[in-house]
Amino acid sequence: MNEDPTRIIEEYLTLVREKLPDSIAEDVVSELELYMLETARDQGVDGQITFESAKKVVAQFGAPGEVADEYRFSMLPESIPEEDIPKEIAQEPIASEQQVSKDEPIIRKVGVDPTVSHISFFNKSVFLSIMWATIITAATTLIGPIWTTIWYLILIVGQVLIVVGILFVRYLDLKRNNVILWKRSYPDWSKLQIFVTLPENGLPSYGKKRIFFDIIVSFIGLLSLTPMIFFGNNPWFIVFIGIPATVLFIARILISVRKLNDERNPCEKARLEFGINLSLLTILDSSFFWLFGYHYYDFNQFSGISTFLIVVFVLLGGAFLLLEVLMEAQNLWWKTEKKVSEEQKSRKVAIRKDILRNGGILLVKLIGWIMIVDS
Repeated sequence: MNEDPTRIIEEYLTLVREKLPDSIAEDVVSELELYMLETARDQGVDGQITFESAKKVVAQFGAPGEVADEYRFSMLPESIPEEDIPKEIAQEPIASEQQVSKDEPIIRKVGVDPTVSHISFFNKSVFLSIMWATIITAATTLIGPIWTTIWYLILIVGQVLIVVGILFVRYLDLKRNNVILWKRSYPDWSKLQIFVTLPENGLPSYGKKRIFFDIIVSFIGLLSLTPMIFFGNNPWFIVFIGIPATVLFIARILISVRKLNDERNPCEKARLEFGINLSLLTILDSSFFWLFGYHYYDFNQFSGISTFLIVVFVLLGGAFLLLEVLMEAQNLWWKTEKKVSEEQKSRKVAIRKDILRNGGILLVKLIGWIMIVDS
């Protein structure tokens, strides 16, 4: 573990930088860094920064997202939609960029601790996992109620236990590396949004490895379910499980491939992905009702092997999808900041001028041609 206390400030500034526009990020972070390091030394021991002094300085500023929003509002108010500006910030007078650069960095009023303990993160993530699993179990009522038999519920319990195990490993890793977890809560957030949101840094970020893993899981799901559509002997399974699951798996693959080839934020389609994952997990869990329930399969050699593959995939792949639902819920209210470069703006203006000029010339020529023909 890195014993350098300045790492706490560096991690904090990295999160602030990620939420700032490129045009002001460097200046703001440099200013904050100088101020925070100096203050941490003053509050440290013998002019040296300690873990306690670093944490105290960071706590003065609050969550990184809130600090970034205040700087954006002060220096680039036009970059923030009116509906996204917190009421208490909107009531304050707007400072010019020159004033902000000369004054001391913005310091939030010291109130509640903006950090979250690792055990609190683990407890809340486990609770939310159980909540989503319960919602999915209730949703299976529409196509295959697995809650009708206690043996089917073992499947749900197994998925939850796997997710809890993964979250526990994550908890140990966060604690071992002394990662700071920040509260994510804004005045304009609804109670539901605050309830389903986990602290910043708690869950792993969305990267290419996770996207590749999404694609692999979806392909395995297709290989497990598609044969039952063509060779299975239960038409209800095909209608309620096979075809819908295949369509959703293909949709997951297409979205993942698009994210690999798209430089925009991977969370842009978070609501669509959340809906797909929630629906897909509901369908997969409902498959047990049609495989082993009242409308059971007349197993032959082929369907028996396929059923075994489906059971294994629903248990393991279902746990992965449950974890995806938990992670995608963090981005349900994520908004894309559409940035248009100055070059793009100038091109658009030039194109509009060309259209008007060429259109005017064409209109004059057309009128002249009509007058010549009439004469």
